[in-house]
Amino acid sequence: MNDRVRLSDDERAQAMSLLGTAFSQGRLGVDEYDARCQAAARAQYRYEIEQLFIDLPPLPVHQVDKSVQVYSAEEIEAARQASRYPKAGILALTSIIALWISFANQNPTAALVAIPTVFVLLYILKIGPSAWNAPSPRALNKRRVREIKEAERQRAIERRAQRLELQHELKNSAYNFARSTMQRRQ
Repeated sequence: MNDRVRLSDDERAQAMSLLGTAFSQGRLGVDEYDARCQAAARAQYRYEIEQLFIDLPPLPVHQVDKSVQVYSAEEIEAARQASRYPKAGILALTSIIALWISFANQNPTAALVAIPTVFVLLYILKIGPSAWNAPSPRALNKRRVREIKEAERQRAIERRAQRLELQHELKNSAYNFARSTMQRRQ
């Protein structure tokens, strides 16, 4: 195969995707991954791309054939925001249909039971696709920060207890020393 063949944009993108796979496996550090991706973007010939993978193990055939998509946190958040309110939409639609049925049948209580039923199914039992109930990266980060703060608070309480215990021991030692000194003088 001729190494002096010019690369296409798809080949550069596939190389960056494979670098992303190596990065996700822990084979590359952040700086090295970034440098290699920049080199892949600048590459014009096939041999330049091959040089980026020279110290990495060859990927199995099934991994090379399929393109691994790497998304940034901003892209994931944007996609999540685009479909943010499906449960609220279903609940609103159920409310409208229940009101319409109750007015059409002249029996308001029968159809209105559907509104709290759908609410319980969607928001309490969390029926539906897992994407509807998955926490956002922001919620995960808030939970992580809350856990870190709680751990720090617990460590502060433990340090305070250790300081108080040490102070108590020092006071007892000083008291016992003073007492023994006074008893020797008598």
